[in-house]
Amino acid sequence: MTPESRASDHIPPGISEYIRQNFKEDFLTEITSVKDERGTEFFYVDVTHEENVFHLKFNAKGELILKEIESIRFPDDEVELGDGD
Repeated sequence: MTPESRASDHIPPGISEYIRQNFKEDFLTEITSVKDERGTEFFYVDVTHEENVFHLKFNAKGELILKEIESIRFPDDEVELGDGD
């Protein structure tokens, strides 16, 4: 049996509070509710902050249980601009 995933209409208050306290001016990109094979519900939240995406996992009580950081910074020398000569 595979985990069930869906966009969530009910977000535990602890998640909202954590985001308000830690990511005041950042961009919330996604919140997904997932139930595992045992019916345990988890919430996955992605927040963009500066040059990183924070992948957060909360339990059904709204307690943070996992935080991973993914850099979205691109190398400065990836694109070279010239004068067209």
